[in-house]
Amino acid sequence: MTSGAKNRVKFGPFEADLGTGELWKSGLRQKLGGQPFEILAALLASPGELVTREELRKKIWPADTVVDFSHGLNAAVNKLRDALADDPEAPRYIETMPRRGYRYIGPPVELASTRPASALSPEPTLPVEDHEPVVVTAPGTSTEGGIATPAWAKSGTVGGETLPLRQPSLDPAPRSTTPRRSRFVLRLAAAGLALVFFGIICVVGYQKWEYARNEALERQQKELIIRSEILRAQASEIHKPEKLEIAKKAKERREYAAEVPPRVGPPGIWHTQLARNEDGVAARKLILALQGRTEGPQPSPDGKKLAFMSDRTGTLEIWISDADGSNAKQLTHVGACGSPQWSPDGRWIAFDSYSSSGSRVYVVSAVGEPLIAPIEADMESFVPRWSRDGKWIYFAGDGSGGTQVWKLALAGGPAMQMTRNGGFAAYESYDGKMLYYAKTREEYPEVWEMPVTGGPEKPVSPLLRPGTWANWAVTETGILFLNRDAEDTFSVEFYDFATRGVRPLTSLHSPSFWLAASREGRSIWYGQ
Repeated sequence: MTSGAKNRVKFGPFEADLGTGELWKSGLRQKLGGQPFEILAALLASPGELVTREELRKKIWPADTVVDFSHGLNAAVNKLRDALADDPEAPRYIETMPRRGYRYIGPPVELASTRPASALSPEPTLPVEDHEPVVVTAPGTSTEGGIATPAWAKSGTVGGETLPLRQPSLDPAPRSTTPRRSRFVLRLAAAGLALVFFGIICVVGYQKWEYARNEALERQQKELIIRSEILRAQASEIHKPEKLEIAKKAKERREYAAEVPPRVGPPGIWHTQLARNEDGVAARKLILALQGRTEGPQPSPDGKKLAFMSDRTGTLEIWISDADGSNAKQLTHVGACGSPQWSPDGRWIAFDSYSSSGSRVYVVSAVGEPLIAPIEADMESFVPRWSRDGKWIYFAGDGSGGTQVWKLALAGGPAMQMTRNGGFAAYESYDGKMLYYAKTREEYPEVWEMPVTGGPEKPVSPLLRPGTWANWAVTETGILFLNRDAEDTFSVEFYDFATRGVRPLTSLHSPSFWLAASREGRSIWYGQ
């Protein structure tokens, strides 16, 4: 087998050339390359095993690359799923392990064998039947010995002695049947080869037709989704043209930054006051720039402290600091921590942590007490959020029916399921009446709402589409979220509960996976 064949692997209808970075489906090359293909190669190298986000970062993103790794990885995985026609909610190839990584769960991965397009079958052997020779006799002859001879020529007399006469053979020399059989076999082989060639043409033609049909169906589905979004937007109070007009007028009133400020300094946690200065630009300040990952900022209820996650000590842990980033202190030592959230009284911080046994939600004291109390549940739990009275913790759990929003009382008792149609990363409104949550954990999720006491689940607005499940936040009067607009900038926008409309507030110099906001909505924290 050639080295090229060793670099080709087959899984289901797909073949991947790990040497050239090409992907085929049923013999047709797919549009996939770069980082999405490298992710596929890493997953195929360990089928059924978890490939962590950190392993993918080290393998695909060089250490000196300054990008939003989480955003880039999510975008690359989405492109890979598009090429595989894989549904993240019901995956057949790539399964997401929340906050840990991904694993390949598809058909067995095999080395692709190379074989000719067609091959001649062995030459068929024709049966030859034995027949008795047919002897034609003339009148007055006999067929004795199988040879026709005249009856009078059986013997003769010479010199008084009777001698047998040589009987001339009347049977002609037997004809050879080999040339006739060879011609028949060649004709049969040619007909078989023609049938094989015709079959190959039919198979290739059908595959091309099926591929074109699938592309047409996907385009039709995308058009239907776009039309549905347009109809929903038209039914809302403010649709896209009005939104752009509002942005234009806001710029004229100097309420919107005329230019996106350039990035200054190392990546870290930034704080932006949405109130404008004399130049009409939101005040921005880098408050934390620790070595390694520093992300997921969350302000305390009184605004004096900041909780975040950092891996500056080797593992991703929960840290706290003063509001200006000073006096940073590590709170946890359990590893793989994320999604910190303050309790309403500011005494506790809920977070999730991953281990070999799965993901669990924990609570740690914010005043330095060493005890960490796990929140018990009969399933994996992650992305905790507090109720406004501090008596419950909402979390996402992979129970029956996919990922749903659940809640658990701190006083004890079984977990209660809140959503039935999918949910992730929930926030309770400040009046404690409504629950807002991301529909999925994928990019640009819809934000849905439902009563805290139970009831119908419905989308908030077609205009409310944050970039990730983590870059939106509930305030007293609405929802702040980060969106990517048509000019390829990253806009902080506000959905107003009273008017049910959306207006832009400011822009960021690069995308952020995380976004937090103050209760009144005048300040935001994010990672860059």
